[in-house]
Amino acid sequence: MSSIAAASCSNFHVPAHHESHSLVVKLLVVEDEPRLLRSLSEALREEGYAVDIAADGVEGLYKAENTAYDAIVLDVMLPGMDGWEILRRMRRKQRTPVLMLTARVASAAPRTIAPRSRFAATPLRRCES
Repeated sequence: MSSIAAASCSNFHVPAHHESHSLVVKLLVVEDEPRLLRSLSEALREEGYAVDIAADGVEGLYKAENTAYDAIVLDVMLPGMDGWEILRRMRRKQRTPVLMLTARVASAAPRTIAPRSRFAATPLRRCES
C-alpha cells in the first residue's frame, strides 16, 4: 500500500479506517496551489480517506471549526489567513492532528510546533511502503 509522505517518506499516519468502526477517516486538506491540492486530495482518496478541500485560509478555518475531522493537512502560506493563524485559532477549541505543509522549511524555524502537529516540506512525492 502506498502512502503520502515527505521526501524522506517518514509517514504522518492516520489509518484509513477506524479500527473500532467501519467508518472512513475524514481529512481536510487546505492548500492554495491548485495542482498540489488536486494531486494530494486524489492520492488520499485513492487510499480510502474521505477528503474535504479548502483553497484559502478563511475557508480552511471555517471548515476546520465546523466539521469534525480526524486530521488536517494545512499549508503554511495561504491567502486570506496563513496556516499558523488557522492552527492557533483551532488550538483554542480542539486538538485535531495537523500536518503542516511548507515550501520554505525556514518559515517553520521560528515557530513552536503545537502538540499533535507535524511538518512536511513540499513538494510531496508518493512513496511505496
